[in-house]
Parts: sequence; structure tokens; C-alpha cells
Amino acid sequence: MQTVVKEVLPQKTRWSQRAVARQMCCDKSTVKVYAETIAVVIPDYLKECPRNPDGSIQSGFSLSQYQCWVVCQLVKLARTIKADLNGTPYRKVVKATAIKMSQALSRDSFECETGSQVA
Repeated sequence: MQTVVKEVLPQKTRWSQRAVARQMCCDKSTVKVYAETIAVVIPDYLKECPRNPDGSIQSGFSLSQYQCWVVCQLVKLARTIKADLNGTPYRKVVKATAIKMSQALSRDSFECETGSQVA
């Protein structure tokens, strides 16, 4: 009988953007763009972002397990959209799609899918 293995990242409480890039086989600047400009449209993700004294989001912050999951989902989505759009600009499309599917990228969805309740 064959067992099903979920595609889950190794268990860590925080992920550096560089480590996520290595895990996803992409450039760290790609992860930075997704973590700091695209994923922030998701309310649960934005709540966990560290802030500067002026209220803006810190640059280069490490990601919680939930934030890492969101960024990985968006990178996978972007790869599909990029292939479909055949070279035309796609990041705005990914951001618009993230807004539309923010419920599917919520913390509740993460906990349901991974069985994780880590802060």
C-alpha cells in the first residue's frame, strides 16, 4: 500500500528569505518581492509582519511558518501564471490573484492544510 507524503517544508519556527529561496529553487530577490510586496495584501500575513517605528514593514524580515507557506504558495502560483502568460509581466496578476484568494491563504487555511498551530 502506497503512503501519501504531504509537500511540507521542514519544521522550523522562522525561515530566512534566503532559506526559502533555496528550498523553492529561486532567487532570494524573488522571495523578497513576494514576501514584502505581494503577500502583504493578505490580512493574516500582514498582521505577522514586523514593523519599523514609523509603521512601515521591515525589509528582509524572517518568515514564520505561516508566512513561509504563503510565500511558497504564491511562488508556485506565479510559476504557473508566468508559463501561461508566456513572458508578459505577471507579478501584478499574481498580486490581484492573491487578493481574490486571500481566504484560501489565510492562517486558518494554513492550519487546516498542514495541521500546524505554531505561532
